[in-house]
Amino acid sequence: MEMKTKAELIPEKEEGVTKKMYEEGTVVKGPGEAIYIIGGKGEKRVIPDLFTYVKLGISEDEIVHLSEKALDDIPEGAPIPKIEPRSVTPKAGARLAEMVRRLG
Repeated sequence: MEMKTKAELIPEKEEGVTKKMYEEGTVVKGPGEAIYIIGGKGEKRVIPDLFTYVKLGISEDEIVHLSEKALDDIPEGAPIPKIEPRSVTPKAGARLAEMVRRLG
């Protein structure tokens, strides 16, 4: 049985989207402030705000940092729907404040 490389296992095209480079759910960030989640077709979907980011439960160590070129090579998808704050608990408020401090 012939072994295939990872590149050979990734489809070149899938429903009009170019080569999938990252698994669905991967969190990526370029040199700018925007943070994205990779969608099911390999597209990047921007997280609309810090509150949504925090509510999604993403930790900083999950973020894959990319060059501007690498980020630009990922097709743009629809934004992640914004999560509206109804009430922020003290614990969530403290976490949000910490994230703001870290992201500067």
